[in-house]
Amino acid sequence: MVADGQGGLMCQRTGVPYKFIGVNTRELAYLAEQNPRLDRAEVYRVDLTGVNPGILQTQLETASRMGAKVVRLFAPRFYDANSTIHTLDDILAANDTVLAIARLLEAHQRIEALKFILVFTDFYAAPPSFSVYNLHCPGYSANDFGDPFCTLMPGEPPHLKPDWFITGYAQPTFQAGSYRQYVETLIRHYSAPISVTLATTSIQIVPQQILAWELGNELKVDDPQQAVSIMQGFVRDVACFVHQVDRYPRLVAPGFASTFHATNGQGHDPAALYDLRCADGRAVFDLGTVHVYNNQWWLPREVSVPHNERNFGDRLDQYVDYRWFQAHQLPYIVEELGFTGGNRTQTGDRCVDSSYTNGDTIWSGDVVRGDGSGVDVALPATGHTRGPAVAAVLDRFFALNASGVLPWAFQAGSIDLGAHDACRGLDPIYHTDWADLFKVYCERAWKLDGRALACEP
Repeated sequence: MVADGQGGLMCQRTGVPYKFIGVNTRELAYLAEQNPRLDRAEVYRVDLTGVNPGILQTQLETASRMGAKVVRLFAPRFYDANSTIHTLDDILAANDTVLAIARLLEAHQRIEALKFILVFTDFYAAPPSFSVYNLHCPGYSANDFGDPFCTLMPGEPPHLKPDWFITGYAQPTFQAGSYRQYVETLIRHYSAPISVTLATTSIQIVPQQILAWELGNELKVDDPQQAVSIMQGFVRDVACFVHQVDRYPRLVAPGFASTFHATNGQGHDPAALYDLRCADGRAVFDLGTVHVYNNQWWLPREVSVPHNERNFGDRLDQYVDYRWFQAHQLPYIVEELGFTGGNRTQTGDRCVDSSYTNGDTIWSGDVVRGDGSGVDVALPATGHTRGPAVAAVLDRFFALNASGVLPWAFQAGSIDLGAHDACRGLDPIYHTDWADLFKVYCERAWKLDGRALACEP
């Protein structure tokens, strides 16, 4: 998949436009590690008859049945001493398994072809209550808060320190080397066909399964004054390095929630990060990203506050980004989307992550603080079901030339996989509107692809 030069994506060989519904499956490569109550054989079992599928097979088959064409997952995780993930080779093997199962299911026509977005690292380390922590914060754990590259933030998960974005990412942070070395290893690993054995079956995974590399999930420089320049240096070095190392036409994306978020509220112009160039003149990014939850992608007309005094945790300026992407014909994806609700709550009820169930509201078309269309869009309340609100958002973002939309925290089946989002995810475990959301996303996928889907979860 490559940029089509008009703000979208297309198949390089055929020129066919590529628009998609995808899913976020963060820990898909590490389900048995994430949840020690899960039996490893049950997680990774593949049954091509479909009678007794394993958990990972169920996730991929359900996503494909919903019409998803892209799966976003976090490539790296290190775990505690009881885990089997201790080295970079372990990480590569875990990701190989996911790609191999996908190829096997595709070969036997149990799923449509899936492509993957691999995220290089997470901005957030996990709190001590989890037995998982950021690959590049190896010293942060339940017993050690003195990691040189992570800092504990009051009321928030630990963050990568500003110094990590200046020099730390190029310094050894774990036994296999630095973030930069790890990025190179990961790309080179997936730059040639790889044979993987599942039970007694040999499967070949191929470079074309990777749609895009992401520098990280919601990376943000927490420096109080120099966040823009620090992030610029990091982006230019790493993104250009990825282009240099990767010999396939795979996309490079940032994984930013927004420019505003990535620069600690100091950057209001997406050009500062998206208009950077490598030494050969190539743009650093092939693809833009925004993460949108509840009402975070526009500023309602009735709200009037100075630009720098917005509630940082609530207004992340995504509308500035996607309007810039449109104007400059940069393909972009809404790679995380979620609403609080869908569990028969009342408007204004507070969820465990401190987000609130939405009442009826308006997506602003304001030319200054909205999507610029001049047309407001009604978003129905989300307490009983989030289906109508999501349907309206999908219509709007695809009309605004998004190439893809991925709901957050996809979990199929009755077993909690440890996605850690009981408020805004897409699952039948914490929410009662699974069937409604499945149908909404499925029908949109059918419309994008022009093919009939059953749309039954």
